[in-house]
Amino acid sequence: IDDLENRDLHCMLPTADIICLQYVLHENSSSIFPTSMKKQLDAADKSSVRPIGGVVRDLLARAKVGAFMICTDSNNFVWPILKENAAFYGWTYLGDAEKKKGVSFGPTSFVILERHDKPNGVT
Repeated sequence: IDDLENRDLHCMLPTADIICLQYVLHENSSSIFPTSMKKQLDAADKSSVRPIGGVVRDLLARAKVGAFMICTDSNNFVWPILKENAAFYGWTYLGDAEKKKGVSFGPTSFVILERHDKPNGVT
């Protein structure tokens, strides 16, 4: 997010109330997930946070408390690692896996995040 091409995002992020990531995670997965992580995206071991990279990591780490992030995508393979990192950076989440049966809203592949804390020494 500190790169010159992201300067507008860098300036707006501290005050942004809503951040939308629509159909960009799957398409940019090569820059978000390290190559060694791609085989582990569906791994059963949840004992440690699998690192996420790129601008997505910076958004999770630097957004203000109280911000919402709405993520939709054509595929849901990115949600487990996004949720792990969101929780690490102080976000709560609701996605298609968490919604109650019989409740119909939003696309079938989505995650909604709300930042509630800045834990782990994150500023």
